[in-house]
This record gives sequence, structure tokens and C-alpha cells, in this order.
Amino acid sequence: MSNPPKPSNYDLFRQADFNRPEHYPLDQSVSPELYRPLATWMGRLLLPKPEERDKVKGAWLELHHAGAEYQHLVGQVVYLRWHNLAEVMSRVWSAARDVYLSEEAKQSLAEGLVHPTRLDHWRLVTSLESLAGARPHNDVIVMLREPVEVVESPEQDEPASLYISREPIQITGRYYALVKFIAPVQSGGDLFRVVHFNRASRRFDGPEETVHLPETIIDTEALYRSTSHGIEQDPLNETGWYIAGAKNPAGTFVAQALAPRALLNLQPDQIITGRKAAVNFIKKQAWHETTERKGQINTVLLTTEGDEKAALDSWREGDQALLVNTYGGIGNGREPYPYPGGYYFGHFSYGRARVIREPLADALIFDLEYFQVFSSNGDGLVPGILHWTRYVGDRQFGFLGYRPVCDILLKLDCFTVPYAFAHRSISALERMSVFLEFVLHLYRIGGGSGGVYFGVANNCTQDSNQALYAAVKDLDVAFKDHPLVQDMLNRHPEEAERFDRLLTLGHDLRKTLLPTGTVRADWRYNFQLFEVSLNENGWMNILRALMTWRAMTPHWASTAVTTVFLAHGATAWVLRSNQVGNYDPEMVPKAIDP
Repeated sequence: MSNPPKPSNYDLFRQADFNRPEHYPLDQSVSPELYRPLATWMGRLLLPKPEERDKVKGAWLELHHAGAEYQHLVGQVVYLRWHNLAEVMSRVWSAARDVYLSEEAKQSLAEGLVHPTRLDHWRLVTSLESLAGARPHNDVIVMLREPVEVVESPEQDEPASLYISREPIQITGRYYALVKFIAPVQSGGDLFRVVHFNRASRRFDGPEETVHLPETIIDTEALYRSTSHGIEQDPLNETGWYIAGAKNPAGTFVAQALAPRALLNLQPDQIITGRKAAVNFIKKQAWHETTERKGQINTVLLTTEGDEKAALDSWREGDQALLVNTYGGIGNGREPYPYPGGYYFGHFSYGRARVIREPLADALIFDLEYFQVFSSNGDGLVPGILHWTRYVGDRQFGFLGYRPVCDILLKLDCFTVPYAFAHRSISALERMSVFLEFVLHLYRIGGGSGGVYFGVANNCTQDSNQALYAAVKDLDVAFKDHPLVQDMLNRHPEEAERFDRLLTLGHDLRKTLLPTGTVRADWRYNFQLFEVSLNENGWMNILRALMTWRAMTPHWASTAVTTVFLAHGATAWVLRSNQVGNYDPEMVPKAIDP
């Protein structure tokens, strides 16, 4: 007799009402003084039926929040489509693939992995379809990056259409608040009294409210991803928490995601000046005493030159930074995915950080999004662009209480500040995100096979760094070959000097990521060989990996890339958390191995 299928964490987690989007009423009313929407445009993706594809031309979107002029659309199901621009259409259709689940993917379903089964036997699946159909149920919640073009039917006999040009960002919740926990309503219960932050007094003396902090579902390894018992006694409670979620049918706000305010604000615990000291911190101190610091955070600002005040003042509202993310393991013998010898190399991703003025506190904070290259997994984590509320802060699916996390934010003007032309602007950071969107779509569908299983040559670290390499190379080629760009550089020598610094940065990144001096074929040809290497096995995969050995493990890659950026004058923030919001004594954070 064959063994019964193993349940996935995704299936287990969906057993709880608070983990299912349909649990939350579409009609939500919150006080704008106490709550703010996570974004202007938000909703739940719905995969069209096969016979609807030609009509929908993308995905359905159950609209949860809209711009001020379009409030009448909230609660409706609308078309979500790609903008009909040549550049956008070229990106979309160059990545479209037929999907036929491989035998390996079908077999791994019984082992508890989640695959895009609803897309099986679909022709030319596009990225909106792969995002909407990544899981067995319609439960991917997203926010849309603006601008969003709205087209409504004059006769209103057809749903409205929303047109976008960039991939939607996965989120958890609809609204957020800034609160301090007072105490549980009943001892051991999951209803908590909270007090809201008062922007006028700059203290937590605003209105009190009861919120729901539901007990998370234990996973297949008998681990709780987060717990709430004792959160009111946590030292981080003094500076408050951002809670994200929505109201349940009873009208109680459910805190689906948490973020310590002290982790995201621009007030570092420590400032380190000097290149040597900054590099030493990245190499030797960033993961220091991880186990001993369970439940703690640490924020450090690094600058290679100048004084502390100048370094802090250089981060202003509107600034962007390259985010380098890694996470570590679980100690105490509880690591679900150990390597031989007890090692755990962790996970790697890039992302984007923005400095925004958060209106509830009227203060600058970091707004973080991650370009997550996930292999097929049992949690139902979808490769894509994930907001902090989803990737880190989500109490059930996120990593804040589950693993130690390290975010390094690198600000370097030649890489993160756009180059402005007559009709558009572009930065290396933006180009990298475009390349990664291509990769993320292919990961969602396994290059057409339905599943991705990491190897030494293709994994979160290698494929993220392929996009970094491609972004700088692409700008180099585009700028050299475009006469209008050359004319702009000739007329603006300061921009030419900044571009020269980008080329030098790219040269040093190439030497770092390609120590053999040979460019891998799948890197050289801008992902055209990506699916080939994704499914390649054996010695060829190993030889391919050795060409980029510094990008083989998360610790090597994050240290190497950060060191190069610091050498070129970048300033950096290091945001560290060690299983914050998890008060289970059996859970112990473990530092990432080199």
C-alpha cells in the first residue's frame, strides 16, 4: 500500500479562519486617525477559468481598496491587465511559457509541496496568471504599484479594467496601526487591549481598543512560527508595534502581521564610521551572538567616511536603497531543513528599501519589499515581490518570529538614484527589479515544469545575483549604444561622472561574483538559458556553479556584494532581528553559516 499524502503547511495553516482572505468582510470601516491602508490599490487575485483567459487578458482582482475617485469600485471584481505599451508587452510575452506539470512535480505534491496545479496544461501562461494561480486557492493578496490606469465601461455592462506596468506586490492585511499592547483581555487569551500612538503628544496615550492576536497554527515540524503570550512584557513594546490586518466579521481588528517600530525607524542603535570598521562589522559582527539575543533587534548605520551626524542626515525621505536579505536557522536541534554536519546556509534575496514619512507617527521609517526567489515549498510561499508585512511580519507565514533575519540596506547614488532623460528615468536598481520579475515568473511555474528544486548552480543566491550582474551590464550596453543618452551625458558632466562610477562598480562586482573571469552562459545571455540551467543536473551544474562560487551561499554573497558597495562609498543600514514575537522557549535562533 502506498503511504497517504503528507499534508502541506499551507493546508494546515488554511484551517484557521484568520489565514483565509474570505474570512474578512469586503466592507471595512476604520478610523483614518488610527489606521491607514497599506496601499492605495489593494485586492485579492482570482485566477480566470480557462475559457475566460482570452476575455480577461490577465487576472481578476477582487478590489479591497482604491483611489479616492474610484471608491465605488471597492468590493467589485475587476479586470487586472498589463498596460498595452510595447516595452511592457515585450517583457510579458518574452516570459510567457506553456505549463505541463512534470512527474517530479506531481510526485512531490504527495510529499507536501505546493505547485501551480490549476495552471497545468495551460498554454503561454503570463506573469499575472502565474501569480494568481500559484496556489490551489485564490488567496494571493496584493497591492498595485502606481500609476494604475482605470478604464470603466460607459454602459457599465462590463467590469472596470485596471492597467499596470509592474508586478503586483504580495501583502498581508489591508490596514495598519501603531499600538502598544497593554494586556490580554483574559489570561491566556488571544484578545488584547492596546493603546494607539498619539501623533500630537508623541506618546502612546491615544484611544484604547481590543484587537485579536490569534494563536498561530503549529506546522508539520511541530513548530509555532510566532506566539503572543507575554508580548505586553516584551522590551520592544515600549516603542510600539506596527500591526497590519483587517476586521473580522465581529468587527474586531485581527493583527495578521507585526513589525517592531524600533526596527524600521531611522534611529540606529549604533553608528560605525570608517571603511575598515564597517567591513569588519559585516564580516564578523552582523551575526554575532545570535542565539544569545533571541527576541532582540539591532540596527546599525555604517558609513565609510564622514561623521555620524552627516551619515544619519544623508538618509532622507524619498531615498531608495538596494536591500540585501538573508535569514538564518533554528537551533536546539529543531531545524527542519538541515545540511549535513548540522550546517545551515540560510536564504538570500535582494529587495528595495524606501525612506517614507509614516503618517501615524509623522516620522521617517523604512518601507521594505523583497524580490523572493523561492523554490517549491510546503508553506505555499510564492516567488515574487513580497512586502515586509508578508515576508517578515506575517505571524503565520513570515519569518520575524520563525528565524533570525538580516537586512542590509545599501545606498549608493550611482546605483540607486535614477538617471533622468527627456521622457523617462531609469536606475540600476530599477533594471535589476525588472530582470528579477522575469526570474520570479519562471520560478512560479518552474520554467514550465511546475516545480523548482534548488541546486548549486541555480538557487536563491545564484539567480538573484544573476539579475544584479545583468542590470549593470544592461545599462552599460544601453548607454553606450543610445545617441540620446550619450548626448545627455555630454551635456551633464556630473551625470557622466556618476555613470562612470556605476561602470566601475559593475566591473568590481563582476570580479567579485565571477572570480574565474568567465561569464556563465546563462548569465551572459540575459536569462535566455535560464530554464536550461534550472533543470540541468550533475557535473554540468557543479561546473556552472564554480564559475560563480562567491554567489553560491547566502553569507558569501551578502558579504561580498556589501563589501564592494562599501568600497565604492555606499552608506548602509543593518537591520537584525532574532525570532522577535515568538516566546516559545523551544525556539532558538541560529546564525547563518558561511
